[in-house]
Amino acid sequence: KFRDKYLIKQDMYDDIILTLRDGWGTAQFKFWVNKHFKLVKIGETNVVYGMKVNQPVVTYEQLFRKVKECHERVGHFGRDKTWAEVGFQKST
Repeated sequence: KFRDKYLIKQDMYDDIILTLRDGWGTAQFKFWVNKHFKLVKIGETNVVYGMKVNQPVVTYEQLFRKVKECHERVGHFGRDKTWAEVGFQKST
């Protein structure tokens, strides 16, 4: 039922920011957004954080770049070390 929201694309991310900042959207969408996300202002930038994990939301478009950064950070040592680094980045 909600599988289309498992990975958040950039346009949905922008809609989430509009909802949290300005109250934009339908009642159902506002309820879903307020239940799962919060808006954190870092400098002049608004960043969407997940409520459960208290971490920034990574959009579908940013996902490959984030995994690539972690892969390079561990020295190209493979899948297991890369995913360990991804988990470490997510928890810090």
